Amino acid sequence: MLGAAASPRHLQPHGTPQARNLLPRELAPLTRPQSAGTKPCVARAAQPQDGMTDSLEHASYLPIAPLVQRELDPRRAEPTNAGRGGSSVLELEPGRERGESLVARLTPDVRHVDLLDAVPRMREPMRERAVVGEDEHSSRIAVEAPHGDDADLPAHEVDHRRSTARVARRRDRPPRLHEQYVAQSALPDLPAVDPHDIGALDERVELPRGIVHGHLPRLDQLVGLATRGDTSTGEEGIEAHRSIVPAPSVGGGYPPPVPDHADLTRRLADLVVGYGANVQPGQIVGVTTYTGKEELTREIARAAYEHGARWVDVSIHDPLVKRQRLLHAEESTLDYIPPWMIDRLEWLSNERAARISLTGPAIPDALDGIDPGRAGRDLLPYLPTTGEVVNRGTTNWCVAPAPSSGWAALVFPELEPEAALDRLWELIAHVCRLDEEDPAGAWRERAHTLESVAARLTDRRFDAIRLRGPGTDVTVGLFPSSTWNAADFTTVDGLRHFPNIPSEEIFTTPDPTRVDGHVTATRPLELYGAVMDGIRVEFEGGIATRMDAERGADTLRSLTAKDEGASRLGELALVDGEGRIGPLGTVFYETLLDENAASHVALGSAYDIGVEDESDRGRINTSEVHVDFMIGSPEVDVDGVTRDGDAVPLLRGGAWQI
Repeated sequence: MLGAAASPRHLQPHGTPQARNLLPRELAPLTRPQSAGTKPCVARAAQPQDGMTDSLEHASYLPIAPLVQRELDPRRAEPTNAGRGGSSVLELEPGRERGESLVARLTPDVRHVDLLDAVPRMREPMRERAVVGEDEHSSRIAVEAPHGDDADLPAHEVDHRRSTARVARRRDRPPRLHEQYVAQSALPDLPAVDPHDIGALDERVELPRGIVHGHLPRLDQLVGLATRGDTSTGEEGIEAHRSIVPAPSVGGGYPPPVPDHADLTRRLADLVVGYGANVQPGQIVGVTTYTGKEELTREIARAAYEHGARWVDVSIHDPLVKRQRLLHAEESTLDYIPPWMIDRLEWLSNERAARISLTGPAIPDALDGIDPGRAGRDLLPYLPTTGEVVNRGTTNWCVAPAPSSGWAALVFPELEPEAALDRLWELIAHVCRLDEEDPAGAWRERAHTLESVAARLTDRRFDAIRLRGPGTDVTVGLFPSSTWNAADFTTVDGLRHFPNIPSEEIFTTPDPTRVDGHVTATRPLELYGAVMDGIRVEFEGGIATRMDAERGADTLRSLTAKDEGASRLGELALVDGEGRIGPLGTVFYETLLDENAASHVALGSAYDIGVEDESDRGRINTSEVHVDFMIGSPEVDVDGVTRDGDAVPLLRGGAWQI
């Protein structure tokens, strides 16, 4: 499970793994540095350099041999014959300033380092006492080699009563760390840890990762040290790096590990601004966002200004403030929209501005307990003139997801909060193609594929589309000039942009008077704080004559009562199984993502980009609302119906047939 650092007390022991040679290499001899006096202290954590690439791995079985605590007792006098001159010692160098790495080196007589195979999804804790001491000038801890491992020591002089390692206290010790004691000869004899022998653990923190050796690729070390100020006891261990623990399957494969959220936030903002909205120098940029999405909002502003934006105008909405309105405002005022909100959208349109909206339920339970009928009357921040502005083609716009802790808890309630947010970020990065070297290029390639299918559908000039499957059998009529499009728009000024990130659909504008049959939603619908699930709608002559839902039925009915066009279809979209969202099998409770997992329809306003003839454009559906809900799945077959009444297979099992 990514991002979850399990406590060692909950882990089951495994047998000792077999060692294998991973990195045979020869290193130059080390220069013997000058020694310094020691004193007990708590070692400081090594801090990675800014911008350091975390591309390394290590095995989860690197043990740290128990140190002899009594050797740290400052009251003990150092023996005059504390050891043989020139004997190797082990030294932990935590680093004295920001950006200094923990570096391990090999002595000249060592030719390889043997690491143990990692066991997926766990780390095997060792019961140890972390005995720490610090050189006055070097901030180092020196540890002597195991007594019997010295090649220069005759067999009859080996003292087997000595522990495998101990703190060196003599003045003449070399204060450098040698990896010769992490060699093959030492590791196979290490026994598995008995969970009954593990004592109470001290408080632990996960410290920043430090590179074990800059010249040994694919190694990475995470060390957890005690947080208390106790200089004599604590716990020290090494845990498996996230990149060597298999992630939950994504579409049958294993996505890469989740990078730092700040890095993903920045990359997502760059994609949305540079590719999605395609912000131009000198443009006004209007941003609509929610509380809980501040980090991505700020990165959007940063990216927009870097692209030359003249002004970034941010509108932030708080779902909990909306809750207070729905609880306490007079019902007759719930439809009220301040004129300045409409005026702002018109201003953005007149300015030929860019528009960016961030989605995802920031506070999923904000409207819990609210009368569904009241909730359906307040659709803010959606504005009734949004569809009109889109059809004018005066703004280049983009809608994108913004992960948050509240949203993560809704999607992954079984995970701890930090793990849930990590998992949500992982999936958002995957579906937005942030895991590609060139995300924008990857989207252009995907858009080209979708546009090719859309062109073939347009050329066939089907009279209608029929969808049949569990709970669904509906025929949706098309205009003679209906065209199919991918989410690739161009403004009246010729500025190309991609309105949805992610987008896996091709869509058209149906004839709002020619829809007959019934549909059943295959996914829940979250709409501006209200959740609807188990939706079933019956159509006759284009009008939704009956609406039911297992949850939120009154909200749906309230929405479709907004105006006459709210009960008719304004969009039909088809989604194949080649996208990245559907194969996940994850319900995101966010229309932007869920609608790109399955074919869907939308009640309300239509896009005039979906028809070519002006006469047909005058007949498209108009409404103050636009509500997408998903009716497709691999079990739903899609056919194109010709004007002669013949059925042509379009989608079977989520695969295109044309």
